[in-house]
Amino acid sequence: MPTWVGVAYVVGVLATIGFQTFQVVRRVATPDLYALKVTAGVTNAALVSDDRDVIWNLSAQVAAAINNPALEFRVEVRGDIVFGDKIDGDVIDGDKIVYGG
Repeated sequence: MPTWVGVAYVVGVLATIGFQTFQVVRRVATPDLYALKVTAGVTNAALVSDDRDVIWNLSAQVAAAINNPALEFRVEVRGDIVFGDKIDGDVIDGDKIVYGG
């Protein structure tokens, strides 16, 4: 007849192995995310994508625009999920609200 301590030990070991297996599977199955964060004073903005090239290209365009302010870029954002001020659209000059692109 097993003791309660032995049973609890085996259950604890099996639970730990199950949890660690779940963590490994979750980490392997989840794609890596790449982020570009822009900070200006207390204002923050971030763009996150699972496509590394999108973030790297946008980073290069931002760096080029900083080095040469006369350059103009057009960037299309698809799958827009926005938190903060843009929930109700972009407020321009305090009286105009722009929705979409």
